[in-house]
Amino acid sequence: MKTLVTICLYQFATEANATRGYASLDVYRMWLRHLRTLGQYQGDVLVFTNLDLPADDGVRTEAFAADPKNHREVCFCRVLERDRYPYQQYDVILSMDVDILTVAPLAPMFPSDDRFWVSPSNLRILDKQHAWHYLTPLQKLRYRFSPAWSELGVSSCLLCARTESWEGHMKVLGQRIQDERAKHRPGMLHDQAHLNSLYLRDRNRFAVYPRSWIQHHSYSRDEECILWHFPGLPRRSEVMREFSRRLGVRM
Repeated sequence: MKTLVTICLYQFATEANATRGYASLDVYRMWLRHLRTLGQYQGDVLVFTNLDLPADDGVRTEAFAADPKNHREVCFCRVLERDRYPYQQYDVILSMDVDILTVAPLAPMFPSDDRFWVSPSNLRILDKQHAWHYLTPLQKLRYRFSPAWSELGVSSCLLCARTESWEGHMKVLGQRIQDERAKHRPGMLHDQAHLNSLYLRDRNRFAVYPRSWIQHHSYSRDEECILWHFPGLPRRSEVMREFSRRLGVRM
């Protein structure tokens, strides 16, 4: 099986956006080092970036087609620039956030079926950061009294599919993003909200990785854990570096 792992890494010129941590070259180095060592992944990597990255075997860079205005638009790029993925060369494509440390072999994350594999979230499907925004008042009232009210949603920090189905899954998500952005103020919506809106309506399209494989907080080396995700943390680079040091990963 030939696999491709891809991320988006963008350096903002303004301090307000730069402090979000998405553009930290230090975070990228930790992400890649963990992928290659503890993740035991020696396959190809594609980085959408506006930075001059250090040369590394198996790492290919692509410039953004348009300059994102904020960190949310960086996330949109991995979906809206789907035509630029080299589908014909690979069997599976795995898109990750750069603020993830791989702590165990990555191989189990690559699927053998055609579903759209996504990360579990710690927030409900109907959280205000997820699908709640897209419901009508009547739907909101109905869902408050349904089992779905307390069900946890999915996270866009990890998106994976076999290449035969990747383009189709990303096209559906991309169309959803474009349709909704046309109705709302630009920059207000996150790709994870769109993802959960689709998940709420068509779960047969999706497969969710086991919750024990991906930790979004309370990081530990559980037997089944593969990825540590550090979303939205203050001083994210320092926190990730400390956890990396504890694992004995040399930079």
